[in-house]
Amino acid sequence: MGLFSKASKTKFYPRLKAYLARTSVYFLAALGLWATAWYFKVPEPYLDWVRKLALLVVVFQVGRWGNELIRTFLLDLSGKTEVHPQASRHLINFFSKFFLYAFLLLLALDILGFNVTTVIAGLGVGGVAVALASQSILSDLFSSLTIVLDKPFEIGDSITVGDVSGTVQSIGIKTTRLRALSGEQLIFSNSDLLKARIHNFKRMSDRRILFRLRLAYGMSIEQIKQAKSIVIEEIRKLQNVTLDRVHFFQIGDFSFDLEAVYYFHSPIYNLYMDAHEKLLLNIRDRFEKEKIDFALPPLLNVNSKRPNS
Repeated sequence: MGLFSKASKTKFYPRLKAYLARTSVYFLAALGLWATAWYFKVPEPYLDWVRKLALLVVVFQVGRWGNELIRTFLLDLSGKTEVHPQASRHLINFFSKFFLYAFLLLLALDILGFNVTTVIAGLGVGGVAVALASQSILSDLFSSLTIVLDKPFEIGDSITVGDVSGTVQSIGIKTTRLRALSGEQLIFSNSDLLKARIHNFKRMSDRRILFRLRLAYGMSIEQIKQAKSIVIEEIRKLQNVTLDRVHFFQIGDFSFDLEAVYYFHSPIYNLYMDAHEKLLLNIRDRFEKEKIDFALPPLLNVNSKRPNS
């Protein structure tokens, strides 16, 4: 593809134009003044002040470019998903600009001749104290950033966390909220949520279905084979379904057991249930016509007879 492919040009030229638009005329003037002073060999004390002034303007210009970089990064981040947590974007924006401005401020102080080592040491001690005092809050904040950047789930996804399931409603700075299947709202701490095992059903492309049918002991070998053929035929009639296997896999204590496996090619649970319900009704109808009986529970199996025998 290369650097100058059509796709790269689509992003490169608008961004280059945006960065040029953020270039201050003071930045160009300061560079010109510095170059002129150096070329004409201005005396050192004056040249030093011109150099410091030019460097300060450069720091200011780097801040403008940094702002534009953060803005384009957040736009790209928002464009990668249809729904994106607004609070987390604000959080990324805040921390990015905080570290950018802090770095530029220290750089400017160093250019002016201040000893920034003491300032950095003080900030380090203060930062450790704040971090220890708000450890759980910071853990949730950075967990929110992890969710935004890594995207284990997004708003609207159906997920299971531990033994509870729900649809993601919001991803906040400290908590993530789900709407449970039973209707109540579930609130998880972001740090606790990332420590749990999460099942994201919205990203499931295929659903593997295994079910068993227990036939009565009175069925003959031919009826068992016929039952297996009926199950295969009915599975193959379904839409968005791929048959894996159907086997007579076990002689149980009170039944002959068939085991069937198929794949349903949709993550939507209601569509799967509609298809599986249709399959079971069709199998039940075909078994009744062919006089193939399901096994009864042990207590009901004693001296039981077919209703129409």
